[in-house]
Amino acid sequence: MIHKNKPELLAPAGDLERLRAALDYGADAVYLGRESFSMRAAASNFHSEAQLHEAVALAHQYGKPVYLTCNTLPRNEEIPTFPQFLREAQEAGADALILADLGLLAMARKLAPEGTCAYFCPDFRTLGDGRVCSKAIDDRAGCALLLGLLEQELPYDITAAFLVQEEIGLRGATAAAYTVAPEFALVLEATTAADIVGASGGERVCTLGGGPVISFMDRSTMYDKGMYQAAFAQCQAQGIPCQTKTRIAGGNDSGAIHVSRGGVRTLAVSLPCRYLHSPSCVADLADLDAFAAFLPQMIQKLMEEDV
Repeated sequence: MIHKNKPELLAPAGDLERLRAALDYGADAVYLGRESFSMRAAASNFHSEAQLHEAVALAHQYGKPVYLTCNTLPRNEEIPTFPQFLREAQEAGADALILADLGLLAMARKLAPEGTCAYFCPDFRTLGDGRVCSKAIDDRAGCALLLGLLEQELPYDITAAFLVQEEIGLRGATAAAYTVAPEFALVLEATTAADIVGASGGERVCTLGGGPVISFMDRSTMYDKGMYQAAFAQCQAQGIPCQTKTRIAGGNDSGAIHVSRGGVRTLAVSLPCRYLHSPSCVADLADLDAFAAFLPQMIQKLMEEDV
């Protein structure tokens, strides 16, 4: 598996001419300022609402986002004008704000209209020893593994389901399992690795570098015994490291899938991941490679053998 870390090219735009140049020359996103709340005082900037609307519309024609800088530490007399600044940014269609002052951040949260999306926006970055750090590795990892599987010439037909709303009631899994009515289900996800300072024994749950995690039980599912044993046997046959959880904890989409209709034979296989559900999840690419090597062989085993 080849791992590519493509950084986002974020370009400044001091005026409309420079904005167009940045977009023409391949910027992935642009940031710009206005007369107030911006440290880009030396730039021409986009003072009027009309200028801001024009800038955002141009960038969106290229399919690129616009980040509006709001990165000064404002004076007391400036703060009452901030709600109007936010309204104009929203009406223009700016994609995000670059904020520096925690007080303005709190105001932005309070004044944001209902339904506004908010999300962590950290960089995907590589660490030492083949490890990576990013938000949402659970369950970007599962999606990546499934996409990699679909790129292969598999000897058997499978149904790939990218499920939503796991954390608010397994809703996607419930609908998909009922619709597909699968013979068996493999749930691909990430799970908590607590192999950190201060944790020992069963408290560690699983470890980075130990290979994919094959679960026998969690808080919502008792997994199929035959599939569990077959998974370990397949890893052993391929020389792939694997592990199981040392604590009955957590849950995943299997909780809805295994009880769908008349019941579905189900197994969850997970990528070990530190700091799960945080903006800075950490995973080991060696585990991801081992997981990817295991999957097609496991599917073939389930199709061809009586497990």
